[in-house]
Amino acid sequence: MYQINNEKFGHFLAEVRKEKQMTQKDLADKLFVSDKTVSKWERGNSMPNVTLLIPIADVLGITVTELLQGEKLKENKTLNSDVVETLVVNSLDLSLRDTIRQRKKNWIFAFLISIGVVVIEAILLTVSGISIEQMGDSLYISLLMLLFASWLCIFGRISELGYGMLFGSDVKKQFFQKRIKGRGYCDVGTSVISEFYTPLVPKGHDFLQTIGSLAQARQDGTATCEAKGDGTD
Repeated sequence: MYQINNEKFGHFLAEVRKEKQMTQKDLADKLFVSDKTVSKWERGNSMPNVTLLIPIADVLGITVTELLQGEKLKENKTLNSDVVETLVVNSLDLSLRDTIRQRKKNWIFAFLISIGVVVIEAILLTVSGISIEQMGDSLYISLLMLLFASWLCIFGRISELGYGMLFGSDVKKQFFQKRIKGRGYCDVGTSVISEFYTPLVPKGHDFLQTIGSLAQARQDGTATCEAKGDGTD
């Protein structure tokens, strides 16, 4: 099983970038991301989105396989399709993990802000001359809400089924590697990878001819209806 090493990936990315005499900002501008994002990649703190793998490889003049492995392949050396697929799936896993980790940080930050708001509220009520007994119900409800939010933000975990749907089996990756033709994945910009299926089209199928036949059939049907209408009158 080939696993992607974040630090090895980042070191290789920085090495190839410097060989191309590019700064982090130069690479970021070509990929339409910030230089801070590139810096995180090179330090191994995060992985690029799977949709950026091909653009990164093209800009640096390497293959996606070399990028994910963190090293250049020797001449006349190729990898089988299973290894390449595993590398791509692992990169997808890491990208999704980074997204979930970042969202969890955002929730924790929002929770800390909520605590600050409750504290400020209590201070303002106290300064206004309202006693603790008078604002008891308000504080009680606020504390209950904070406790519930803390459980969701800090202790809440994704279920085993949900993890399997996101990342697939750690061993077989059954969710991502289903042997179904016409299957694909797309990132619609919501940090959720969607699965889609396309119809199987025979090789050599002429779409224009099919569209023309459908249009002709529709015209013939319209003409027949008009002829029947004339006969009725």
